[in-house]
Amino acid sequence: MRNPSKATLHKAAKGPSRRFLLQGAGCVFASAPLRARAVGPTVSPIMAELSAYMAEAGNRPLPGEVVEKAKHHILDTFAAMVFGSDLPPAQAAYKFADSYSGTGDATIVASTRTTDPIVAALVNGMLAHSDETDDSNEFSQSHPGCAIVPAAFAAAEKFGVDGTRFLRAATLGYDVGPRVTLSSTVEFAHRLRVDAVASDSAWPRLDGCAATATSRRDDRALCRRHVAGR
Repeated sequence: MRNPSKATLHKAAKGPSRRFLLQGAGCVFASAPLRARAVGPTVSPIMAELSAYMAEAGNRPLPGEVVEKAKHHILDTFAAMVFGSDLPPAQAAYKFADSYSGTGDATIVASTRTTDPIVAALVNGMLAHSDETDDSNEFSQSHPGCAIVPAAFAAAEKFGVDGTRFLRAATLGYDVGPRVTLSSTVEFAHRLRVDAVASDSAWPRLDGCAATATSRRDDRALCRRHVAGR
């Protein structure tokens, strides 16, 4: 079934603003600043457990069957990026990347362009979801791969992590992100989907943030800031 958000993406091809395209993407690289922000004095038990789980993911071995499945999802997402690269949403993303004043060595898939990691993660995510051939999770009503894989890939390039940690970071995104809707009330999840620009855009922020947080280092406070979107 086609997603009605496609019309919104086609409108964006006419000339998206930077504010529109980058809204919600800044949390993906909240780990980049050199000076950490202060964390509130009280951390709930649930947040403490979640941030510890996320922080330890980079060094936690995965079962063989999970590794194999994660590789399939990662390759599938890159294939979706390539397949969607000629479509209007992707062209709008390329146009934005060309107009962006930042520089960097982050890869933009299906292109010779390079840019800074935030823009690369955003553009590659738009490529992956351009034709909605990216993966989806029926239980969480989300498309996790288009948020997770571009964010983890850009972070891996930025921080020079190896393939094993990249794979674990991407796996963490799949592990944590879709569980948000699964643990939400029906009314809450429905309201977020209706209010969002796209029906599945309420959750990718957490998917990508989870993947990025563990790409860099084992830091529980950093993981909590990512979950909070700071």
